[in-house]
Amino acid sequence: MITYENKITINGMIRTFLFISLCLIWGLLLGWTYDDPFSSTVKENNYIQELTNYSNYTDCANRSLTNTSICLRDYMETFYNYKVRDDVRKTEQDIRENGGDCYDYAWLYYDWATALGFYAITVRVEGEDMAHRFTVISDDSGYCLLDQVNIKRCFIYTDE
Repeated sequence: MITYENKITINGMIRTFLFISLCLIWGLLLGWTYDDPFSSTVKENNYIQELTNYSNYTDCANRSLTNTSICLRDYMETFYNYKVRDDVRKTEQDIRENGGDCYDYAWLYYDWATALGFYAITVRVEGEDMAHRFTVISDDSGYCLLDQVNIKRCFIYTDE
């Protein structure tokens, strides 16, 4: 027999289900229309323009923090080849020819960013059986997290 209390519980479950369903649908709609500012294309005047392949990290000079991060990532993609190697500092040429792992690419971002006038640190995160290294570059406007050929996020400071 269905009592008044059971009806309230069933109605609450139905409302919760409908609310979750609407949230999922809304999330899917937003996901399909979201423009990733760190994708390899830039929208200008409603046209999609491919970014240029850069010949050197110095092509990324005199840009904002975010645009420098995008440029460095795009340059890195021109020769990125993930290969586990010993954790010792290597030259860009060595990494180009032989590949590298997170350690190598983090230090490469560090070298490039500091040469371009940004502050930079590499961060090592350790687990029980593994470790990972990425780079944070910054200036007076904010900071960006660069992780191999990904820009995890840029944070811009505000006066608020």
